[in-house]
Amino acid sequence: MKKASVCAALLAAVMAAFASLPAAWGYFTTYTQVRGGLPIYLGHETEIHEEVSDMTKHLTIENQEDSSVVFVRARGFSDSAHPLTYTCEVEGDWKEGDDGFWYYQKPLAPGETTSTLHVKIDLPAGEPEEGDNFNVVVVYESTLALYDAQGNPYADWSMILDTYEEGA
Repeated sequence: MKKASVCAALLAAVMAAFASLPAAWGYFTTYTQVRGGLPIYLGHETEIHEEVSDMTKHLTIENQEDSSVVFVRARGFSDSAHPLTYTCEVEGDWKEGDDGFWYYQKPLAPGETTSTLHVKIDLPAGEPEEGDNFNVVVVYESTLALYDAQGNPYADWSMILDTYEEGA
């Protein structure tokens, strides 16, 4: 009989202890602090590459390896005396928009580079004189690739991620 009373008392104590555990778990999950951490990279980074020859800038834009899939666009600016003419290395890769930007038509996956966009400085009649300055500033922007219900990528240019300028 004494054994039964001791077992009942132990059982009651164990049940009481287990009944209070959810409150203790709530306390520890609410008030516990942790030190240290790991970096999380959720962004993207693109880089423009420019070469200049024969009064033409040759532009490519590279999406870095650890970046997200993006769409890119570029536009050159110069003074009114030196208008610009655009051509692309691969027909159909770049397309002129209504806003003066040239849009790369394909999404740019991590590690990929666009085909070359050529921005030629149109000189007025006659040769440039020594000391003439020609300055073309190239602005390029990127936005994350979004996907429609069928899984097709598209660009929303109201959410621009990067804007960079390069001058020469």
